[in-house]
Amino acid sequence: MIGVNTIRKVYIIKELAQEFINPPIFEKEGEDTVLKFDYESDNGKYEVTGIVFNNCINYRYGKEENLTKEDVFAYNAIVTVENSEWIKDVVENKIKNKYNHYKIYFDGFGVYEFISQGYSKLK
Repeated sequence: MIGVNTIRKVYIIKELAQEFINPPIFEKEGEDTVLKFDYESDNGKYEVTGIVFNNCINYRYGKEENLTKEDVFAYNAIVTVENSEWIKDVVENKIKNKYNHYKIYFDGFGVYEFISQGYSKLK
């Protein structure tokens, strides 16, 4: 079907949003965008980690009250959105196959979205 998004879970985030003290934040690091968040470590201390979105050309935030079923599927996970209208609107046709639309939903905080060439866990 044309225009229908296919959502696929590609990574489960083990740090739970229920344990966050502060809301996640976007930070630009050169061509990358990092979504940083705190979590309670095994020793009970709070630490910061995150996800690095490589060669990120756009990112956005969606409020909790505007969630869709698609967003909820991204609960504590990274999902890819195939046939993304956002990519079609933002990325030039000749290079759009090099980029992915990623979403993360953290309960109580909202949806974080990225157009990038990949992702990795912040060390």
